[in-house]
Amino acid sequence: ASPADRAAIDKVHDAFLDAMRAGDCNAMVSGLAQNVVFAPPNVPNARGADGVRTWCEAVFANFKTKAVSVSDREVVVAGDWAIESGNFDWTVTPAAGGAEMREQGGYVAIIHREQDGTWKVARDIWNSSQPLPKTAGK
Repeated sequence: ASPADRAAIDKVHDAFLDAMRAGDCNAMVSGLAQNVVFAPPNVPNARGADGVRTWCEAVFANFKTKAVSVSDREVVVAGDWAIESGNFDWTVTPAAGGAEMREQGGYVAIIHREQDGTWKVARDIWNSSQPLPKTAGK
């Protein structure tokens, strides 16, 4: 990957995290391809920029990001495609009040160089490494 490509991909990554910190769905969607697919845990996929906006607005209406960070980030670039993976740590507070919650897990993002030369997230999937809650009687 050229240094310019890597810098552009890093800028997309940083802007995504900044949008999460700010609870800004418009900023989040601006870094996404129009045909993006988000695959969050425990809910159906969000398809297209409008689908991600709907998902984002629901999340940010209910939770405010207190902190978000990424570790073990790797980026592999192959032509007009890049694959980013790593681990995340996301702490939120419920908008209605209550104790903060922490989510940790892994993610894979596929980033595409669009025809205008900009890099946009085409696919984003993440999972939780938190243990499942124990069910009653087990």
